[in-house]
Amino acid sequence: MKSLIFGSYTQHILAGALAVLLLAACASPEGGAEADDQINPTVYYKPVIKNEDQKCDVNSRVNLIDKDDRVLATVCPEVQKVCLMQGSCVIQQGESWTSLNYHKRQEGASRFMLVDRSKCPFGYGVKSVCLDPYFSVAADLEYFKVGEVLFVPALVGLQLPTGETHDGFVIVRDKGGHIKGPRRIDFFIGYSQPTAGEVFTNKGLGDKKKSFDFRRADENETAWVQKERAYPGIKPELQQQSPF
Repeated sequence: MKSLIFGSYTQHILAGALAVLLLAACASPEGGAEADDQINPTVYYKPVIKNEDQKCDVNSRVNLIDKDDRVLATVCPEVQKVCLMQGSCVIQQGESWTSLNYHKRQEGASRFMLVDRSKCPFGYGVKSVCLDPYFSVAADLEYFKVGEVLFVPALVGLQLPTGETHDGFVIVRDKGGHIKGPRRIDFFIGYSQPTAGEVFTNKGLGDKKKSFDFRRADENETAWVQKERAYPGIKPELQQQSPF
C-alpha cells in the first residue's frame, strides 16, 4: 500500500511561504490579537482496514449498505463500529480498495456512501466537502459554520508528515456525533498510519482534558486560507495522488 501521508512528498516550501509565516505571526495572540476562547481538542482519522484485519468468522460479518440498500462492503462487526465511530473508512476487498463515508440513519440502519477517491482521497466532510489532513476540523455546527477558518497558535510551526509546516489555520469541514459545544474541536489527521497523529498528540492536541487558545479568522484571513487550501476541495498535489 502506498501512503500519501508517508510517501514521497516533494513540495516542502509552498509558494508564498513567507507570507504564511508572517500572517501566522501577526495572527497569534503573542502578535497582538486576542484569542476568542479555548478549545478542548481530540483527533480523528480515516481507518484503513486490510484483509488481514478481518479476523471474525465469515458468517458473523455484516453488510455496509447505502441509502438504496446496495451492499458496499461486508465486514466484521468490530470493523463496522470503527467505521461508524470515525465516520469513514477504507476497506480492502480482495485486491481492491473501497472508500466509504457514513451517510445517515435510514429505516433503523446506518447507511454509507462511496467516496470518489480521485476527487477527495481522504474522504468527505459535510456537504461533500473534501477532508484535508492536518488542516481540517470537525466542530459543532450550532456554534461554527462549514468553511469557517480558525486560528490555533499551538499548531504554528508543527512539522507535518506531508512535508509542510503548519501555519496555525484550520477549516471547519466536518461535524462529529460526539463533538458538542463551542469548545470541542476534532482535528482530522488523515489515514490511520502508525505515527500519523503523533505530531498533534505529542503536544496534547488529542486530549480533550487540555485547553488551547483559538480565535476565529477575520474576513481577509478566511479568504486567504480557503484559497491556499483549495476549499471546498483540496490542494492539487493531494487530489492527484492516490494513497493506494
